[in-house]
Amino acid sequence: MARIKSAFEIAMERVEDIDSDPEQLHRDELEKQGKRIAGTFIHDYDKTIEDASRDFEQIGEPDRPVVRASMIETIIANINLPQNDGYVPLLGKIKALILLLSGEDEGVMDLMVQIDNLYGQYLGTKDNLRERLAEQYRPQLMQKQQMLEQQTGQRIDLQPEQDKDFLDLLYQSYQRLDAQFNQVLDQLRDEIRKTMN
Repeated sequence: MARIKSAFEIAMERVEDIDSDPEQLHRDELEKQGKRIAGTFIHDYDKTIEDASRDFEQIGEPDRPVVRASMIETIIANINLPQNDGYVPLLGKIKALILLLSGEDEGVMDLMVQIDNLYGQYLGTKDNLRERLAEQYRPQLMQKQQMLEQQTGQRIDLQPEQDKDFLDLLYQSYQRLDAQFNQVLDQLRDEIRKTMN
């Protein structure tokens, strides 16, 4: 009769496999270094491109491709739809890091210009969508406002942001908009990955 292994035994076997592969451990450490270099530079506004360049140059020549690949994946993971126009400094840091790793490849820089344009278009479209929905929803909002005034006997100034139905409609519309723009952004991320590898 076959013996069934416990979850602990299976986990211990996996740990043994990890411990027994020093090359994989070294690779994992290099990938962590790449993520750390890129992530620290992107999110720490005190870090300069010179700091990132120096950290990257300190990596031994044979290990640089693994670190570089990890840095690229970290960059790509940080290319997301913006919530507001505060994305500009972040995108600037991403561009600087891409320049460092790509050697000023024009194709990659063109992709970054496309991302910058997409971000601006996204934020503009999002604002216009909100304004259009608020205008379309105004008659329903006025009805609700009149009902509340009749119920309370007081003057009420109801704003779209105070109405749950409007917020639900806005949320659903934003979800559809995000899906459309993320589809384009995914293509641009893939192009960056292909061009830089």
